[in-house]
Amino acid sequence: MKCEEVDRWIGPLLDGELDARNTTDVQAHLATCPECQRRHEVQQTMSSNIRRLDLAYKAPESLRRRIAAAIDEAVVRAPDSSASSAISVAPSAAALPPRRRASWLLWAGWPVAVAASGLLATVLLQQRSLEANEVVAAHVRSLLADHLNDVISTDRHTVKPWFAGKLDFSPPVPDLSAQGFELIGGRLEYLRRQPAAAVIYRKHGHIINVLSSPAGSDLGDLPHIERLRGYSLRAWRQSGLDVVAVSDIDPLELANLERAYRATPPAAAEPSR
Repeated sequence: MKCEEVDRWIGPLLDGELDARNTTDVQAHLATCPECQRRHEVQQTMSSNIRRLDLAYKAPESLRRRIAAAIDEAVVRAPDSSASSAISVAPSAAALPPRRRASWLLWAGWPVAVAASGLLATVLLQQRSLEANEVVAAHVRSLLADHLNDVISTDRHTVKPWFAGKLDFSPPVPDLSAQGFELIGGRLEYLRRQPAAAVIYRKHGHIINVLSSPAGSDLGDLPHIERLRGYSLRAWRQSGLDVVAVSDIDPLELANLERAYRATPPAAAEPSR
């Protein structure tokens, strides 16, 4: 089974919707493919987080009463063939007079609108959760042996040029030593199936990954998260780039880092040509 097929079946596998044969094939592939294992772990974490959230929307009792009243109003009574009794039938919307039809459609549309809004919120939450977990996963991978830096240097004039020719943009590499953030290197990263730059700082023994990619990756739209699997995230947009910082350091320190980064001259973040 190829990675593309496995990627398509990870969701059904986690939901218990995969048949026995495909389950065996997918699990066998996951046992031998680190990249697919990572995607499986990210989606598994996302699913767990979603289940812990209270996403159910309970409509107010007043709305239920208003919908019931609107339905009652739309019900007409007609005699049966024997004319000995009456039955209640609900006409189609088209059969109602214009004013009553508008009222019926208005109230009938409320549950649909509520459901659609809930579905949209759930989809957006799932997407943001997946992206946040991917950022955290990249940070955790970087802490593994020999994966933190591709270039080791405390000099921004060494780290920044190192990215030239490896990416189609030039990430900002500010000197933040005055704010207590020590530059220790950089590396290439891969987020949302796109190349990204990782600039690494250290403060009080805590490693901070600052990941950047061209605007449009939606990383800059991630919410500020104080705790996700023990890590904090801080995301923003700067000079045509989406930037997100992740670390186990105090969230206030990440806020300080963001302010220092935003003070970087715009020319430092212009895309390379």
